[in-house]
Amino acid sequence: MAKVGHSALRDITNRPRPARNLVDKVGSDRVVPVRGSEDLVLSEECIRDVILTLQRSERMYRVSRDYLADVQKDISKSMRSLLVDWLIEVSEEYRLLPETLHLAMNYLDRFLQMVCVDRSRLQLVGLSCLLLASKVEEVYPPLVDDLVFICDYTYTREEVIEMESLVVSTLEFRLTVTTMFPFMHILLRACVVDSRLDQLASFLADLSLLNYSLVTYLPSTIAAACVYVARRSLNMPGWNDELERASNLVLRDIQNPARELLIQWRKYVSPACTLHSVRDKYSGSQYSGIESMLPPTVL
Repeated sequence: MAKVGHSALRDITNRPRPARNLVDKVGSDRVVPVRGSEDLVLSEECIRDVILTLQRSERMYRVSRDYLADVQKDISKSMRSLLVDWLIEVSEEYRLLPETLHLAMNYLDRFLQMVCVDRSRLQLVGLSCLLLASKVEEVYPPLVDDLVFICDYTYTREEVIEMESLVVSTLEFRLTVTTMFPFMHILLRACVVDSRLDQLASFLADLSLLNYSLVTYLPSTIAAACVYVARRSLNMPGWNDELERASNLVLRDIQNPARELLIQWRKYVSPACTLHSVRDKYSGSQYSGIESMLPPTVL
């Protein structure tokens, strides 16, 4: 797959970014500030209703089968991992929101569980999913011509547009999808405020995209697993009553995906691993060395 070219970015990286919603903390009176508002707060009961609604929604858009075994004939786990690694690199070069990347991955996996794709077209599918997700999430999505350039003209402008249309029709226009981010935000705000915990959980969330074994888990479960593994890695209690209430999940619900995530992390820090985009993404000084952290030996 082509490496990302900086000259393809044109003026998009200089465009203003939309204001992002931020939850600050859970107060002692057990209310949660609404993201993006200093004044409006939600009660614990309301947050629970939000979680239950999101959990009902996420089941509508889940990947429910081992599509590499059941549907795909020409695509392997390693090919998918290479594609995801490249998409992370592209999303970083274009300064796309994390939500855009994760939404694109939902589109990709849902599409691949329904349509058999030749390996020569896999990058085209991934690129089209990223373009589509950016139109949903971004104020200024990348231009089609930029994406054609970024894949080294492997595909034409018309092919990207045609594939985007096929993805939309295959997904039956069901594009407003619950990803792990709403769950992650609520869970992290149920914890003691800790920037390294936030950063490590985000690192693990991106790392989870590389692991095909996690595809069939619900976003809420993966989000909880990311927070759990991050807390254990920082010598915090992994799970507690507050997190259980905030997630509507008990420890046994997240133990298997947490183990899968830990295995993925160990593989990623191995010298034999050729994937690098997540590490590069979190290598900036603002991330306090998160990319060089070693996974815990046990959870």
